[in-house]
Amino acid sequence: MAEVQKILVVDDSEPLRRRIRSLLEHEGLHLCGEAANGREAVERVREFAPDLAILNISMPIMDGFEALPEMLRYSPGMKVIIFTLHDASELRQLALQLGAHSYVVKSAPPEDLVAEVKKLLGQTK
Repeated sequence: MAEVQKILVVDDSEPLRRRIRSLLEHEGLHLCGEAANGREAVERVREFAPDLAILNISMPIMDGFEALPEMLRYSPGMKVIIFTLHDASELRQLALQLGAHSYVVKSAPPEDLVAEVKKLLGQTK
């Protein structure tokens, strides 16, 4: 049996985290934790060593761009999807430079996020 891959969801919107959890669990994917800001995200990465993180940019206390290098420092093999409202090429470029593997805008259909998660976890057919 394949090892369960752990996913961390980081967004300051609790209802959005719930929707993402529901969406991913419906696909048989496992969330190991959630965080409401970048500082919590770094703590969860240290605690759970997730295989993948879905990370918002705009959050209080520590934003996604501040948190991303810290998260990867504790879990260098972790894949990261930036999931944001901001559809700007310069932000996409910065995210990739900081170590993100993918960039999905929140206005995209939910299936796009699921497809990226599965692709990065090697679960696509």
